[in-house]
Amino acid sequence: MSLNDFIEATNGPKCRVFENPDPKELIEVLKKLKTSHVITIFALCDAFYKGRAQSTLDKGERLIIIKPDGTLLIHDSRSREPKNWQPPGSIITFSYNNGSLLIKSKRYNPREEIRITCYTLYVVITARLGRGGLSLEGSEKEMAEIINKNPSLIEEGLRIVKREAKTPYGYVDLLGEDAKGRLVVIELKRGIAQINAVYQLVRYVEYFRSTARREVRGIIAAPKISKNAMLILKRYGLEYKRVKIR
Repeated sequence: MSLNDFIEATNGPKCRVFENPDPKELIEVLKKLKTSHVITIFALCDAFYKGRAQSTLDKGERLIIIKPDGTLLIHDSRSREPKNWQPPGSIITFSYNNGSLLIKSKRYNPREEIRITCYTLYVVITARLGRGGLSLEGSEKEMAEIINKNPSLIEEGLRIVKREAKTPYGYVDLLGEDAKGRLVVIELKRGIAQINAVYQLVRYVEYFRSTARREVRGIIAAPKISKNAMLILKRYGLEYKRVKIR
């Protein structure tokens, strides 16, 4: 990969493919593009996570996706769910370590870190993607509108105080107050609520518990919830409300 390749990758085509790149040279490209391009890496790698707990992904061939907003995803050949991930707002860094590409993703509230060591880089793709909106019938937005007008669909005595409340981790679908004056964080899912919805709710609840001066509850409202998602929800002391609209 020549200097021209670096310049072309940074300023040239919207999409650029690097096959078997040298990690030491690739780092400069990744540093320049991480806030403007989606970076997809197919590599032989391992990964270590520390935060609420600790976990390790053994060495294997995986797909790593890094987005300009700080989102990081690690996929293998099975399941639509990533093996590990970090949400928007995470800080991504790249470095060279003994012939390997080292990727770190950190965030500070709560403190979490994923460290990925890429031993062999097969293909790296950088692409500038658009941000067009998605319009769906029967979406969570419609669900929020209905619950906003009828909070008793969640529980009696609930009052909705804000829609799309902003947090460092995204926008809460509905923020409410229950009959006992507790803050209620509500995450809506039109279909089956999966594990990623639970972890998103966990982040929202932890944020409000650190900023609000009162008790905070967290609720996932959906027609169904997966078994694994329900187990994790209970582990964090959060709630599920079956809500089916139409």
